[in-house]
Amino acid sequence: MNKRFLCFMILFVPLFTMAQKTNEIKAEAGIKWTTGLTWGQVKQKARAENKYIFLDCFTTWCGPCKMMDIQVFGNDSVGSYFNDRFFAVKVQMDKTKKDGEDIQRWYDDVVTIAEQYHVNAYPTFIFLSPQGTIVEKQMGFKGVKDFIAIAQNAVVPGKVYDDPYADYNRFIAEYKKGKRDYNHYPLMITIANKLKENDFSGQLMRELNTYVSTLPRKARYTKERIEMWNRFTFSSNTNVFSFFFRDTKLIDKIMEKKGYAAKFVDKTIQSEIVDSFFAEQNKNLSIAMSGGFLTGKGLPSDSSEADWEKLEITIQKKFDKKYAKRNVLKARIEWYNRHRNWLPYVEYSLTYLNKYWSSLHYDDPWSINNAAWDAFLYSTDKRTINGYIKWMKKAVTKIPDFVPGLDTYANLLYKAGRIKDAIRWETKAMNLVEGKHKKQYQKVIELMQKGEPTYGAVWAYN
Repeated sequence: MNKRFLCFMILFVPLFTMAQKTNEIKAEAGIKWTTGLTWGQVKQKARAENKYIFLDCFTTWCGPCKMMDIQVFGNDSVGSYFNDRFFAVKVQMDKTKKDGEDIQRWYDDVVTIAEQYHVNAYPTFIFLSPQGTIVEKQMGFKGVKDFIAIAQNAVVPGKVYDDPYADYNRFIAEYKKGKRDYNHYPLMITIANKLKENDFSGQLMRELNTYVSTLPRKARYTKERIEMWNRFTFSSNTNVFSFFFRDTKLIDKIMEKKGYAAKFVDKTIQSEIVDSFFAEQNKNLSIAMSGGFLTGKGLPSDSSEADWEKLEITIQKKFDKKYAKRNVLKARIEWYNRHRNWLPYVEYSLTYLNKYWSSLHYDDPWSINNAAWDAFLYSTDKRTINGYIKWMKKAVTKIPDFVPGLDTYANLLYKAGRIKDAIRWETKAMNLVEGKHKKQYQKVIELMQKGEPTYGAVWAYN
């Protein structure tokens, strides 16, 4: 045998053996999942051995579920804590053609678990006492420390789970017995919709709206009903839409927010008129006119226009001039933003802020910040910059720890030549963050001190 090959084999065998042992350790690390039992048998075994039950409710397509498998469930500390205290069961909530017999045997149990514990997002983690009573429920990816902390909280003696669906379950039970308490309908509809029980929520909505239509005008509206209706978009030929369109002042008074009803009407105008107008007018198929879209520096701009006069006439015919003017302005902002036509976008956004913001958008500093940031990046008009400074001051005054807003405000001040104020506000932003983000803001401060442009913004003024 070749000596070099023999030497390689002598060295390789221990390495191969070590690799095998490492893989074995990895396979044993982390949570040891209970398999081969039915759901009934798991509960019986837990009761007999006085151990808690942990259910990992996942789907095969869920990204965060896979991250939990890779980053958390295989962790030594997680396994060490869970394996002595829990029967841990992976519960696949979807069905695939690759499902084995073990998965298929749980199909009926999965339906029961989903209904009983209202599993409608993934991953969902359910913790049960040895007696089968729910003691904790959490959703979404959790890091190792947070996940162990959740489990530690679940096994605290006497732990009682505060079930957010307790009232819903009780109301549904009463409903099935024929009791109709319409004051409970808003909560029932909201939760049924959240649980994706669309047929049932639709049935409840129809029953409620029929009942409300029989009431005198002033008895028709409660805060709970109005808030529930506002979570949906209604066709303009429905009774609910007519409530908001005709009784705007009364609804605003009940909600204690001027423009609340008008904002509801705007949603319907967007759905029935503006969306189809965008689809008709947009000639650039690479630009999405609904749903998410790309934005930011470096992407090509498109300066194409739409027939805004046509849109205004269409809205005015069906509604009125006031709604037409405002919704055309909103449509233009959306159009320019999606087409990355930044200068008209920031100009029309500022016009909208000045005309409508205080009455229609009472609690949304992010929308102010987004337009203000683009004004900082792209505008060289002093009036525009100073206009956004006014609005960002309102935003950061209302929410002092709004870090992105503080950064935007500081950079607008800097672009306006107010260097000392800019450094002061950027320092506030820096002091509210940790790690690499702190260094980012420190770098911006250093550029301000040197009098150099920040964030690559267009700098020369008109």
